[in-house]
Amino acid sequence: MRKHGDVSPKPTTSDGGVVSRSARTSFRALFRVISSGASTVARSAASAASSAVNRDVESLHDQVKNK
Repeated sequence: MRKHGDVSPKPTTSDGGVVSRSARTSFRALFRVISSGASTVARSAASAASSAVNRDVESLHDQVKNK
């Protein structure tokens, strides 16, 4: 069990303090997943905003048309 104040383990390093190839590969894979998820969220938000604007414009058009 960890005690308060314990730090996370450091990345595996080879001689000279360079991060190992497997650690770099794992980090790249994690970064790709995070990046892909962020892109999906951004596209979804843009799509939702566009839909909301289109509905507002159509509603305004209908209001003007019915007067």
